[in-house]
Amino acid sequence: MSRSEEKYRKLLEAMPDAFAYHQVLYDADENPVDYIFLEINDAFEKLTGLKREKVIGKKVTEVHPDIGESEFDWIGVYGKVANDGETIRFEQYFEPDDRWYDVSAFSDEQGYFAVSFREITLQKNENLALARLVGVSQEVLNFPAGDISYQVISDRLLELSGAKFAGINVYDHEKGTSVTMAISGLSDNIRKVVALLGFELVGKAWDIIPERVNAIKEGRLLQFGNIYDSASGALSKKMAVILERIFGIGKVYVIEIGYEGETIGDLIIFMPRYKTISNPQVIELYAAQVGFALMRYQVEEELRISWDQYQSLTDNLPGTSYRCLYDEQWTMIYMSSDIDNITGYPSSDFINNKVRSYASVICKDDNDNDEIIKEAINAGENWDIEYRVIHSDGSIRWVHEKGRAVTDVRGNVAYIDGLLLDISDRKKIEEALKESELRHRALVEAIPDLLFRYNEAGEYLDVVVKDAGQLHQKARELYRQDELIGKSLFEVLPETTARTIVNGIKEAISTGEMQFIEYSFPVGERNYYYEARLAPIGHTEVVSIVRNITERINYQTELERISLHDGLTGLFNRHYFDIELGRLGLSRDYPITIISADLDGLKLVNDTLGHSEGDSYLQNGASILKNTLRISDILARVGGDEFAIILPRTDRETAVELVKRMQAGIARFNQDNTGLPISISIGYAVSESSDRPLEEVYKEADNNMYKDKLKRGQQARADIVGALVATLSKRNDLGEGNRKEVEKLAKEFGRYLQLDETKLENLILLSKVYDIGKVNMPDRLVHSSLYLEEGKFTDAEKETIRRHPEIGFRIASSSPELVGVAELIMYHHERFDGSGYPLGLKGEEIPLECRILAIVTAYSSMISSQTDGKKLKPNEALTAIKNNTGSHFDPKLVDAFLKHKQGDTRQGDRDLSVQ
Repeated sequence: MSRSEEKYRKLLEAMPDAFAYHQVLYDADENPVDYIFLEINDAFEKLTGLKREKVIGKKVTEVHPDIGESEFDWIGVYGKVANDGETIRFEQYFEPDDRWYDVSAFSDEQGYFAVSFREITLQKNENLALARLVGVSQEVLNFPAGDISYQVISDRLLELSGAKFAGINVYDHEKGTSVTMAISGLSDNIRKVVALLGFELVGKAWDIIPERVNAIKEGRLLQFGNIYDSASGALSKKMAVILERIFGIGKVYVIEIGYEGETIGDLIIFMPRYKTISNPQVIELYAAQVGFALMRYQVEEELRISWDQYQSLTDNLPGTSYRCLYDEQWTMIYMSSDIDNITGYPSSDFINNKVRSYASVICKDDNDNDEIIKEAINAGENWDIEYRVIHSDGSIRWVHEKGRAVTDVRGNVAYIDGLLLDISDRKKIEEALKESELRHRALVEAIPDLLFRYNEAGEYLDVVVKDAGQLHQKARELYRQDELIGKSLFEVLPETTARTIVNGIKEAISTGEMQFIEYSFPVGERNYYYEARLAPIGHTEVVSIVRNITERINYQTELERISLHDGLTGLFNRHYFDIELGRLGLSRDYPITIISADLDGLKLVNDTLGHSEGDSYLQNGASILKNTLRISDILARVGGDEFAIILPRTDRETAVELVKRMQAGIARFNQDNTGLPISISIGYAVSESSDRPLEEVYKEADNNMYKDKLKRGQQARADIVGALVATLSKRNDLGEGNRKEVEKLAKEFGRYLQLDETKLENLILLSKVYDIGKVNMPDRLVHSSLYLEEGKFTDAEKETIRRHPEIGFRIASSSPELVGVAELIMYHHERFDGSGYPLGLKGEEIPLECRILAIVTAYSSMISSQTDGKKLKPNEALTAIKNNTGSHFDPKLVDAFLKHKQGDTRQGDRDLSVQ
């Protein structure tokens, strides 16, 4: 291809597909290793986002450095096209762009090739989604006849939609309800939270709302912005907001499950925040397949019920018909074959008493029925009796007999016709009912909830109370005096509560359905919350089970509080701050001031004193800010050490005064408290009107805070270090020698060694603060030494002791006065043989000042007091130090120290090479 031909260039620029022309680069073995971009068209720039000036003349490995890591050998394939001159077309995923392309490649000259391509990512994803839909639909449509798994339908919907939760509702148009059959995506923790909120899910029946049904019919896949709108009033707004916050739910989608114009249910999809459904067509197709499966299931279910009814009719035709003589043996002339179900014997056994008589199987204790039959015959009436028979297996069966005598013309009994029904099951049920009645009576008396029975006027008819303390004060008094029955609710409870219950009673009686109501009133010093379930008894009475739901309401309130508050300081959290920022941005509360405040030195406190002390430091800072503000001001902890304050109706002049009060409050706190000094960097900004977004105002306040931090940050850390040093000065004996004695010994020994001025100053300062890392260590450990008490500590305690040089290093590094000895503090527990800590330095890798301090602190510790309460004499201490020469201590320094302590002041004999 000639790049100079203008007409071809114009043709290429007009192409709708992306086009590029390349030259292949080869290695010494003529293998393609790269290719260069020679030409591209506008479509290429638009599709890839790569501009001409960034591409032309560049190697593909420069434009796409990761191309060599692709599973597809792009360079090799295109090299073959340029070599062989063949034309190929293929579809391939391109990892660097995360896209699928339909590619055509061809060559017009050896070593060169051209490609034209277009993106097919959407088609590929749709094909994959459709392929998944085919598998899912086949699973749904292949449910066994008469059996359907709503949970599987819901689970597959969750997979297809990428939702957080998904569910299926089935409509019962006769009852006007929609029942939630299954929900997917619920973890055990979520189920527990939902149960505590008193919000049942699977099996929950909702009223069908015609407007909602019409909307999903017209809108196919209907989208709602939140749970409350999707529930169409079935949920309270407060409950919906709580569910959204706890479970992170954003948009809600509902789609009709229909078949031939009839809506039989819906699929509901709860998406995570900020996400939408990417494949709505697939969901619509899936809903259609579910509709077909549900309709088939309903038809099969109707057929099954019809068959069961038919079977029940045939199986329950009146039992055994008979005709017998009126004699003592009840000799059977005819008896239907069903008698074997009652007695276990065939009817032929009883005909003419061939094997046995019917009288022989009747329990002898029940023969008193003969008198009843005789009286009925004399009166020309039918009889209706019950008695027991002995089955062939020895069991007892109950029989209900209806019979009448047939007389001849002279009035004599010719025979008896009758019907025998096996009522054994009914007798068992009657016995069970008696037992059940006793159990229910015991259950009612044992139930922990309050139980009341009212008439339609709201008067007490019956009361079952286990804990009278749950009753309202007046009700409790009347109950204990046995005067509650017959009283009206309005005579017993506060009017508002009584009105709520009476309205619920009327609604239950008029609709014939259970009503759920909630109310509250004070019991003692607490406010109690109750849930009442009002179930109608006929058309004039209602039974009410009342449960104390105070714990649930308090838990719900606490959940809401936790979602908006910081657990450590009790202030509002970042989430609440963002909500209020958005709300006030639309309000009329201008001018609005925003303050950004940052607690200085928190990291230093955490690193040196631990997070417990850091938490206390945070709480003190939060308390100072809170005590400065007005009730209407909004204070939130928006980060680890960051606070933000919104001041409605606050102009710049007032804001300045408020910041001054904050700074005065900080100064007052530091003056009144001997602990760590508080330092807070503060910045503010003011918005006069809603023309300027409050987010920008907050950013300005934050920037101003950082300017303030630059001024005070170093000083804040220095103040904290100063407080730590002051604390250290109160702890004289820290287990590494008497601090004043160590300082004196170090100064004398350093001068004896004739250290230069800098090293001597460092040694003297080190002798004062070497143990600053122990400033917050427990007393048991701070007065201990790993060297002298090696077997005394647990591993955790050893680790705490070993960390104090590092802590001391961090403290000293934050102080301009101590930064010069920070590293010396880090190394002051290293041993000459390398067995020390924290780095295991050995020999002269250890700074001279630290090697000197090791001898001085050991000597001071031994002559002051051992951990077992014994002191060593100076000569004994020197001997112990000499015994550890080469292990703990520098031999040359030990030798010099021995001479120094033994009074050798001859300068000419000193070995000063230790410096």
